[in-house]
Amino acid sequence: MSIGYRRISPTRAAPPPPPPRHGVRHGRISGAASALSSAATAISKLVVCSVAVSAAVITLVSVHNMSPVGDPITPIGFLDRLSLALGVHQQSAVVVVDVGVFGSTVYTYVFHRHVSDGSFHVASETKKQILPGMFDDFERNQSDDAVLLRRANELVGAAMGQVPARCFHGSGPLGNPPLLAKIDPAALRTASREHVDRVVSALTRAFSNSSFAFNPYGGGIGTLSTQEERVLQWFAVNLLTHTLRSFSVGQTAAILNVGAHDVEYTVAVSSSQKIPEGSRVKHMNKLSAFGHSIKLLTLSHADLGLYKARYNDATLSTVFYSI
Repeated sequence: MSIGYRRISPTRAAPPPPPPRHGVRHGRISGAASALSSAATAISKLVVCSVAVSAAVITLVSVHNMSPVGDPITPIGFLDRLSLALGVHQQSAVVVVDVGVFGSTVYTYVFHRHVSDGSFHVASETKKQILPGMFDDFERNQSDDAVLLRRANELVGAAMGQVPARCFHGSGPLGNPPLLAKIDPAALRTASREHVDRVVSALTRAFSNSSFAFNPYGGGIGTLSTQEERVLQWFAVNLLTHTLRSFSVGQTAAILNVGAHDVEYTVAVSSSQKIPEGSRVKHMNKLSAFGHSIKLLTLSHADLGLYKARYNDATLSTVFYSI
């Protein structure tokens, strides 16, 4: 008896049903929400860090500007530039035109000024020489006032090119930078009165029509005596060498002027200082700087000038040669 059999093939497992489409959408939304949450956290941290840095910077700037500037020659630092950008400092400037015999020089001084107390740093100093001068070629152009006015306008143009635009405050408390002119005493000695008057008139017209602050009746144009120049030279040298703030007579510089026949020197002295033997007092001045009362003497030594020294040198050479 044969037994028949039937081949039984293995059953195949049914494939899993595809995931529902709302599940895919849900996964994508969850991923996007997670990314947005991470971005929001990063932005929050960035905002917090920015606020903290800004607070620290404002604190540093405030502390930096609480004390006034002790020495105006102190260099401009990072906090000073930052204070200027934040409006805690203001830029101001002064222009001085030195009208010489054969040319003119335009000096521009730019300052960083504290808004709180008015103290300032010297930020920059620039100068530019303008040729020809106001006193050149007068005999040839004495009938042409337009020449003098054109040269005066050239001085104003040079000043405008050296002053930053932010120094012009218009009708604000600081106003516009002042413009001053100093006529060299040598020009006053060599030029005629007519020439001096016409130069002053041309400078007044040009300066008054400029954007600078100019007062023709308040010392806008003037001159300095030799004594005043010597005092200002002494003050400038000692200011630049930082010896005025902690003033000591022995630490200050002296101004030496070697003339044709005599030697003059300007020094600070104490109240009990004796005059050196062989010296003659030409001028005595008193000034105040950084809370110190300073006494200046200009002394003259005869027969120590340049010509006298050359004469003595030539005389001694002749004597030694004859020996």
